[in-house]
Amino acid sequence: MSMVGSFVIYNGGKEAYYGCDAPEDLVKGKRYKVVAEEIKPYQTNLTLHGVNGKFNSVWFDKDNDDENMKKVWFAKAITYNNIEMFLGKPMRLIRLHDGGPSELVTTSYVESIDKVYGNVYKIETANSVYITDVKKRIEG
Repeated sequence: MSMVGSFVIYNGGKEAYYGCDAPEDLVKGKRYKVVAEEIKPYQTNLTLHGVNGKFNSVWFDKDNDDENMKKVWFAKAITYNNIEMFLGKPMRLIRLHDGGPSELVTTSYVESIDKVYGNVYKIETANSVYITDVKKRIEG
């Protein structure tokens, strides 16, 4: 799974097996946002927001702070088309609230769509994860 968009904490590591930059500008214990990753045969290099260079991913621990976790919603979607057509685009769906009214929302761009079972899909966007019951509407 891609680390792009997640937050990591520099753990002080310095070992590298494949070309990357020295961690001279990194501060041990500081939190950084990953803006790109480069997968090499022996290591993955990360590019961090506001820091020049590419750094070995083992030098970092994933920040599991709740504020960085994507919110998970239950939703319903109705589409005339195949659900995969929404990859890379926003999607309109009905977001369900526990004990409260539902709301029609337009998501941020859809990053992945995984079939869970039958008509149930896990739809991951830039900001949220939706567990969605997808109904296909017949045109006409």
